[in-house]
Amino acid sequence: MIAGLTTPIGAFVAYLFISKVKGSTLGLMLGFVVGVLLYVSASHLLPEAREHEKEHSTFAFLGGVGLALFLVLTKRL
Repeated sequence: MIAGLTTPIGAFVAYLFISKVKGSTLGLMLGFVVGVLLYVSASHLLPEAREHEKEHSTFAFLGGVGLALFLVLTKRL
């Protein structure tokens, strides 16, 4: 609960910092953040999910991949 209360303060501080950053630098920073999030999900969350794997997890994964492909393809149209 306390962490949720500090979010607006962090957003305000981040806005002050990001408003002075140029577009290309901001793109590099966001790319780094995306890489960190992907690393965390791949190295921590996926092994945890595998421990609780059910028999339909393959179908759920393939459904998620199919949904992602559908969204990408419809966005291009």
